[in-house]
Amino acid sequence: MQSKSMLVLFDTCVILEAFRTDSWDALVSNYIVILSQTVIEESLWYYDANGNKHFIDWKPYISEHKIQIIDPSISDMEKFLSEFDSSYAERMDIGELSLLCYLFSQPTTEIYICSSDEIVFKILGKHRRSEQGISLEELLKMIGFNKPINEHFKKDFRERCSKKGFENSFT
Repeated sequence: MQSKSMLVLFDTCVILEAFRTDSWDALVSNYIVILSQTVIEESLWYYDANGNKHFIDWKPYISEHKIQIIDPSISDMEKFLSEFDSSYAERMDIGELSLLCYLFSQPTTEIYICSSDEIVFKILGKHRRSEQGISLEELLKMIGFNKPINEHFKKDFRERCSKKGFENSFT
């Protein structure tokens, strides 16, 4: 079983997929989960496999300290965003931006970002930080949770996107 020492930033789509596959509580139990305030605000409900809408109650996760919440300042995010050309900056939403801003401001490389968005992994690849990206599939496999998930949540997708970002850093 995975030690709860791995710090993981989770993006909105990953959270919704984790709830959809009933794996969120396993992730929270096995990893130090870090969410931005923006991501929480974007993750208020999800649809299950049958198309039924379910609301997410963040209160117990917050009050029981099961998740950590970060909230980078607007000026920090603007400064971070200014480091990218428009082809990257225009494709980041506020949730991704807040997580990446936080990740890049940390002195350690022992923190990971779990996303399903190509731009996140391309940015990591471009800055030669691909090892800080992790897929939902990888996190779930480490704790023995094997449920079918969509392509954007798999290791192969993460690796392809990181490679594109790395290759584009030379042009």
